[in-house]
Amino acid sequence: METDSRSGWQEKGTLEELMRERIRGTIEALVEEELAAALGASRSARVGAIRTGYRHGTRARTLTTSLEATTIAMPRAQIEAGDGRDHE
Repeated sequence: METDSRSGWQEKGTLEELMRERIRGTIEALVEEELAAALGASRSARVGAIRTGYRHGTRARTLTTSLEATTIAMPRAQIEAGDGRDHE
């Protein structure tokens, strides 16, 4: 197999590992966008009254696929419900 110096993927691991990393990154980005929409603010944004909650770290979650199990970082947040109580 020829080595393509422009892509550099051979140095980073197998194609399967690269796919897994890309998919993990995509899932984490989608979850982050969904959380930003639910909170009414992106990470570290100062938006005032439209904010409906706050982030507080991440936790590791296992996602099992046909390739194998992988761990993703799921953001945690406190979201204020309509009744004024906070929910995680």
